[in-house]
Parts: sequence; C-alpha cells; structure tokens
Amino acid sequence: MENENLLQEKGICIFAYNNEKIDYVRLSIVCSLLAKFHLNLPIALITNDNTLYYIENDFPNELIDICFDYIISENITLEPNKRTHKDSPWYEFVAPFYNSNKHKIFQLSPFNQTLLIDSDYLILSNTLKNIFDQNLNICCFTHAKSIRNNLPLQNEIFLNPLGLKMLWSTVIYFTKDKVNQLFFDMWAHVKENYDYYQMLYNFPRALYRTDYAITIANHILSGRCGNSFIYDPTQKFMYNSFQEDDLVDVNKDGLLFVSNDPKEVWKDIAVKWKNQDVHVMNKWAILRNYEKFLEIYA
Repeated sequence: MENENLLQEKGICIFAYNNEKIDYVRLSIVCSLLAKFHLNLPIALITNDNTLYYIENDFPNELIDICFDYIISENITLEPNKRTHKDSPWYEFVAPFYNSNKHKIFQLSPFNQTLLIDSDYLILSNTLKNIFDQNLNICCFTHAKSIRNNLPLQNEIFLNPLGLKMLWSTVIYFTKDKVNQLFFDMWAHVKENYDYYQMLYNFPRALYRTDYAITIANHILSGRCGNSFIYDPTQKFMYNSFQEDDLVDVNKDGLLFVSNDPKEVWKDIAVKWKNQDVHVMNKWAILRNYEKFLEIYA
C-alpha cells in the first residue's frame, strides 16, 4: 500500500485501455467531464503506455488537464478476452475487453477514499458524492434495472438459476483499509483461478467478468453463509441502457435514448433521461455524441 501521507483524501478512478474497435479514451473523457460537473472530485485515469501515447498526441493538453488530475500508466498483459458488442439489435462486432487488472485498483488508486467507475457509466446527479460521508468500507450496487424500469433477465441477476445473486462491479467505492485489501486480494485469487470457480459456481464460461469475480470474492469473505462483506448504501437500482439501445441526443436537460424492446426487437420507445446516473452499455452510442458532450461540459 502507498504511504497514506501521500494519498489524496477522496477521488474517482477510471480505467481506459484502447482497442481497435472502441476508443476508451474518449469514453473516459465523457465520463470524467460528467463526474467533474456533478461530483466535483479529482479524477485519476489508469491506462497503459500505448493508450497514453495516443492521449499525448491526439488530444489537446487543455482538455486532458480538465478531465484528469492524475494519469497512471499500468502496463498489463493484454489477455485474450473477446467480447461481442452490439450497436442496435442489428449490428454486432467483436472486440477485446481488457479488464484483467481491475482488482489492482486498491494499489493503483491515489486516494484514501476511491470511487471506481466504468468509463461507460454516465453521472448525471450528485447521488454518489454522499457515499464519501457515510463512514463505509466498501460498497457497490446489488440491484439493477433497465431505463425502461424493467428488471434484468435471471441470468443477469444470478450466477446460475440456483446460484448467488450477482453484484455489479460497474461502480465500487472503497477505503484504503487493511480489511478491504483482503477483498481485493481475494478478487485477484478468484481471477487467477477463474476456471476452477467457474466449475464450482457454474457461471457462464466464455468471458472473464469482474461482476462474477467480486460476487464470488464477497461470498467467500462472508463465510459462504448469506451475509455480505460488501454493502449497498443506496439500496437503489443501477440503471442500464442496453447495447440494443441508442443515445440519440445530449443536451443540458439530460439524455434522449431510443430504447429497444427485447421481446419485440422491431419496436423502440423514446426515453428522456435526466438527474439519474446511467450505465450506457452501447459504447458506440456514447462515442457518436462525443462532440455534444464536449460542447456542454468541457
């Protein structure tokens, strides 16, 4: 652990490792601008040397200085973790998903109190700022809904039909206490022995998911008895806009989505979204609106 005297008190961390299909730097810029506007906290970007080179050569210094108070280069082994993405129900593409070192955030974060958010999590309220004042150790969302106000399918609520209820790694708050280091060490252990835990907990095999890893780490540290090491301070829902949805407009009043009906995919409805954070899984939809976000928030 870093010398605590050198750590800042509280802030936000975002990971960004670019690939050939998704510009995670631009996603992180949008994510950071919204977080700065609504939470007014310092932000650390965690990336690697290749992505850092792209940042230094393709983006104005002024914009990067606005978005990120710290840039930490962590060169990881880019393990194969191919994921099928969608842009509407009608188009799919495959791209690598580099998330194998997310558990290292405990060592990498320059903050005593850290809010780790995914780069496609758009903060449109000050709700998460309250977490820093609740004397908590570690917490994340335990419930989710779609922007249509529907619950997820069963395979997104439980690891298997008779298995554990899933925790969401999209947003994680923690303090740099030794008890929390146990959790991140256990997360690393689950990741390193992922095939074994897949067999033991019978969750889908194809993709390494940090949601699965933290769920299992929490279960082990809770004594496998139904208690929870991780706390959900909000007891509210994390709202998701799915990959089949599109983000069609961004303005000062909020976002406008076209939300696809998962049961009748030829049907869409318009959803106006404001004053509520949202996880936008269709990353290309965010990127299509990159310039609009800059106009409003940069």
